[in-house]
Amino acid sequence: MSACDDAADKADVCRELIREKNLSYINILPYEGMDELSIQNFPTSLFFDNEGKVLTYPVIGVPADISEYEKTIDGLLNGKETSTDPVPAADENKKDYRIISKDEAGVPVGGVKVRFCDDTTCMFAKTDAEGTAAFSAEPVKYTVHMLTVPEGYELNEEEIPVVEDAQEVHILLKKA
Repeated sequence: MSACDDAADKADVCRELIREKNLSYINILPYEGMDELSIQNFPTSLFFDNEGKVLTYPVIGVPADISEYEKTIDGLLNGKETSTDPVPAADENKKDYRIISKDEAGVPVGGVKVRFCDDTTCMFAKTDAEGTAAFSAEPVKYTVHMLTVPEGYELNEEEIPVVEDAQEVHILLKKA
């Protein structure tokens, strides 16, 4: 099953992608209560029962080894109890990245929805009142995209590359 996260704004685009890619599995549009899943990264895999109850913790990103899915499925088929809580990240190789949004006067802008992506996974967050969104990730090549901005600001749809070894990306927002 897949979900089109931005279908509220782009339902036609989601439907076209489903047709174009000939996706035959279940595809859902956002629904009331979907926020309870707390999905912040894409792709994220969840396992559900026939009633729609989440059975396992989320598998975030594209696993390098399909055995991650196989172990989970085998465990569910054998009646093994699993957690629906995310597995805590214990990877010391991760770096902390900060996306900082400010307006032309240098005032922090909260409520900017940003996407932080590498070649296989995208993570999403909104900037807080200090204009900051934080991500913890492997030190690889990333790009940042603004998805939404608060009323009164212009959306910049450009892809912003994260400079190698940088841990901060500054976004300048223009007033509308």
